Amino acid sequence: MGNSPPQTTEDYRAALEELEAANDELRRKNEELSACCLATEVGAEKYRRLFELIPDACIVSHTDGVIREANHAALALFNAVDEPLEGKPLDSFLAEKNRDEFNKRLRQLQAQQEVHAWEESLLTLDGREFPASLTVRIIHETEGHGIVLYWLIRDLTQSREAAKALQESEERYRVIFERSPLGITHFDPDGNVVSCNRQFLNIVGASREKVIGFNMFQSIKDPDMLAAFIKAVSGRIGTYEGNYRSATGDKVTPLRVLYSRVATDEGKLLGTVGIWEDITDRKLAEDALRESEERYRVIFEHSPLGILHFDQKGNIVSCNKQFFKITGGTKEKVIGLNMLQSLRDEAMHAAVVKALSGEIGQYEGEYRSIVSDKLIPLRVLYSRITADDGAPVGAVGIFEDITERKQAEAARRELSRQRMEACNAVALELRNSLIKIGFVFPAINSVMSFLREQWEMELRKVLSDEEDKSTLLLRLGELILMKQSELQDQKELLHLSEELLAEQMVVANVFFLPQHGRAWLDNKIRPKWHRLLAESRAWDAHKDEVLQHLKHLERAIEIVGEEEYAQKLRHIPDDLRAQWPRLAYTEFSRANLGFLEDVLRLLDHPGLKIKHRQQLSKLLTALKALADITSLVEDRMNRMLLALRSGETFEGD
Repeated sequence: MGNSPPQTTEDYRAALEELEAANDELRRKNEELSACCLATEVGAEKYRRLFELIPDACIVSHTDGVIREANHAALALFNAVDEPLEGKPLDSFLAEKNRDEFNKRLRQLQAQQEVHAWEESLLTLDGREFPASLTVRIIHETEGHGIVLYWLIRDLTQSREAAKALQESEERYRVIFERSPLGITHFDPDGNVVSCNRQFLNIVGASREKVIGFNMFQSIKDPDMLAAFIKAVSGRIGTYEGNYRSATGDKVTPLRVLYSRVATDEGKLLGTVGIWEDITDRKLAEDALRESEERYRVIFEHSPLGILHFDQKGNIVSCNKQFFKITGGTKEKVIGLNMLQSLRDEAMHAAVVKALSGEIGQYEGEYRSIVSDKLIPLRVLYSRITADDGAPVGAVGIFEDITERKQAEAARRELSRQRMEACNAVALELRNSLIKIGFVFPAINSVMSFLREQWEMELRKVLSDEEDKSTLLLRLGELILMKQSELQDQKELLHLSEELLAEQMVVANVFFLPQHGRAWLDNKIRPKWHRLLAESRAWDAHKDEVLQHLKHLERAIEIVGEEEYAQKLRHIPDDLRAQWPRLAYTEFSRANLGFLEDVLRLLDHPGLKIKHRQQLSKLLTALKALADITSLVEDRMNRMLLALRSGETFEGD
């Protein structure tokens, strides 16, 4: 239409229509632009909400490493409560030693277009260090905005601690599972064995290959074992005890087995676990206990020790029959007698007072009984008795007639003499015999026990009560007798205490080699004491004393051969102090027969002051000669037998 102004009405009308059309187009484009702006604002708001709702720390930066945006999780992670993160360089959150490496990695990211992840040690604004995982995505934006880095940062502290705790828990479970003294088996819901420990394999005598996959429902042969397993699957505890023949190893073992169901909180069956205990030792111990109870009952009933109880005022409240026998008194004369008012012997009175004050009161000497006027060689030990709260309630006295002890020692010496005479008779018989002598070394070791007895008699002169085997065993015996009256309703423990008392008497009167003494202590005395202390409260007040005496007893058995104690015997020549215990505590066999020459020289030593020295020398000389010819006789007999078997003629030496 050109630039010339309209000339006619039509021209004006046409121009007006064009203007209206242009206005409509402009309005439409304006509406589109407004819609676009609104969409952009809505998108930005959605982005911001999403950015803030991400639970992990999110940070946006450019390649210069300066933070442009950070969400609330990032503020919390870096403890930026009052201080914004925007504008801070990322490397300010690293230890200074790690910044160069971080910035080097940051520069390398600029030419890449992928996601990178690594772990880094970061710092909060207040300087706390924590392990973190960093995940960064590189975006090359259009329209000249350059490279943008989107960071996702996660604190690994809890995950690492959880992983460590899990690892420790798994390790503890593995150690318990593998090192348990009991057999352990795991079954799946169908009854198949899925795992077991080594102790279980030892108990049933089978290999892991045979056990894993074994199905209890299909393959178990013992009906009682199967019933116990089914009971556990149904939700109760399944128990089995008896002689079980293994289906995988064909081994018969006395067993106690407990089965328990494993299920989720909702009750869904996950499987079953079985705990297997080999009760062979318990069965043997029960059998041995029954045998020993009968064997030692008579010994206890004829115990040579008297027991006396009196209250804190000194009034006698109880005593045993042996006390009446020792003192010559009667129940009517003794019960109710006041020890503090009636005792005429000052030493006995002082021992009673000492015990009531809390110490150990001791008396030894010729004592004239106040209830019978009988003169008795006595050894007495008094000890205070306290209630559970520690309040004193009286004391107990253990009375030993020393006359009987000396008679026992005399009987022991007589037994030793008879033993040597028997050995002489055996030696004479063996000299005239051409057969193999099989008991020469037990005879030598039996004779050597006399040398041990004499050495320990010398050693007692320098030992304290805590180092003397006899004193310790006497006190332990007193403690047993002191409390046996409280076991009348516990027959099994009463029999056990009787047996323990007899075994302690054996250790006191027999002169073992240290290794044999230790075995007796470990296998007989200590286990019985531990059971008495665990199953009865009678000895609660004396528990520490008992344990201390057992500890000292173990040491007393060892020290008899130690040079440190031998050196204290100054009245014995140095060379004799060195040789005597070394030889006396040697167990003789064919391998060390040459030491008998040293023993014979020891018996000839002028400083050795023991009884029967010449008889011992003659006996050991004979036994040594017998031992020397034993090997020759054995070789000769073997050659004779070989000749007889082969049909050859035997040519003697």
